[in-house]
Amino acid sequence: MYFLFKKDNNFLSNEIYKYIYINLMLIKKLNFTHYKLINKFLRTNKSSLPRYESWKFFDNISQKNSSLILDGMFKNNKLVGYHSIITKYLFFKKKKYKILVSSNLNVSKKLSINSIFLINKYFKQKSDIYLTTTSNEKAFKIWKLIGSNEVNLISSKVTLYQITNYFNYINNYLKKKKIKFIPKFSIKYLAFFLELFFNKKNFIPNKKIIKFKKLDKYSKNLEDYNKNFEINCNYPIEQRSSFILSKYIKTLELNKKKVYIYQILNSNKMIGYLVLIIENYHGIKRMFIGELKIDEKYEKDINEILLFANRLAKESGCTYIYYRYIKPSILKVINKKNFFISKYNFSSYNIRIGSKKALVLKKYLKNNWGMSYLDGDCLL
Repeated sequence: MYFLFKKDNNFLSNEIYKYIYINLMLIKKLNFTHYKLINKFLRTNKSSLPRYESWKFFDNISQKNSSLILDGMFKNNKLVGYHSIITKYLFFKKKKYKILVSSNLNVSKKLSINSIFLINKYFKQKSDIYLTTTSNEKAFKIWKLIGSNEVNLISSKVTLYQITNYFNYINNYLKKKKIKFIPKFSIKYLAFFLELFFNKKNFIPNKKIIKFKKLDKYSKNLEDYNKNFEINCNYPIEQRSSFILSKYIKTLELNKKKVYIYQILNSNKMIGYLVLIIENYHGIKRMFIGELKIDEKYEKDINEILLFANRLAKESGCTYIYYRYIKPSILKVINKKNFFISKYNFSSYNIRIGSKKALVLKKYLKNNWGMSYLDGDCLL
């Protein structure tokens, strides 16, 4: 139990402490037996937890002890706020850094000012890095106020996406607008011409240099590649070795998402891998490029890799494919004409340095951080 009216924090003013004292709120540590209570509260806030099996499996993703800290904020014995904290690790130049991920911060609308107390408790815990990867514009402003840094200033503010099934796209749009009078043959006709136009732009001659081979999530090749990549990488990246990647993928599968892993080969030598994730969202299948790891000298071949992913999305019946949290050096060589681009005026990937040891990482934040859509709690 953690009472909010302790006056030992730098972020909080006396006025706010008086406010919280009057309202007698407290924070309690929750556990998996509170799943229904938490999920019921989150649904009133238009959010939710992953499926129970997925959520519980995620608890041991990065260490032998619990990787999750679950905090609930109560008023008059009623849950009015929730915040989960995930422990993960980062590698850079053979050193390991602890990350605490802020995940699913939710507070009742009428009491939203009190979210600062859940954040305050989070920052009181020791860590080399504090990270959020799913913040909205409002949360971004709070993180900026408490001294966080945006990561990869340009690439973290864009999402590249392609429509891979124009019939589904148009059909879904008409359903949302409740338009029913347009016949299916007209939709198919329009979809055909749209696809023909954009496929011309997507054309890339097959150089027959890069090949792809499906991998199992527990593959020794995958584990060996990640170990070697983390040892030799010249920029900071989240840990994937020790089969942590396979645990993350298992968590997604338990949450009813389909995951494909492909080895990227050049002359039968593994030069990288690709993780593709499919989910159903309001009746639409969409694919995410969850992770792309590739040796730096082959980054120039990104367009061929993305074309392969596009083809798989089409074969899988997906309406969209999304690519986000792109390494800046890769973003530079992507053929933007092949993509629609969503731009944001804030970054959802933000870091606060929490130790002297981690200060060395700060100079890499602006333009040389190895981001992935599997970082933090993304896609969970």
